[in-house]
Amino acid sequence: MTSTEGKIPPPLSEEQLRKLVLEALDDAADFENPETFHALFGHLERGLSTDDVLHGLEEEWQFDRPPAFNKFHWQWKYYIDTVNVDGARFSSS
Repeated sequence: MTSTEGKIPPPLSEEQLRKLVLEALDDAADFENPETFHALFGHLERGLSTDDVLHGLEEEWQFDRPPAFNKFHWQWKYYIDTVNVDGARFSSS
């Protein structure tokens, strides 16, 4: 949906997003490559492996900054502050 009109839904809380992400990881059909093509290459450009991302999402994390709503794509963008496999902090988006 690409629209610039309508009522913007409220963003998910950290708890709601964490629950959704963990459910999605548990239900992932492709265990070999759970990331989308876009995310996979975006993370590689930042020096993050799929293992780093999965580790960070499964650890305790918090929002790095408030979610931002993209009216063109009609979706919320969440920024997560977490750690990679080596324990180094990173922010995912």
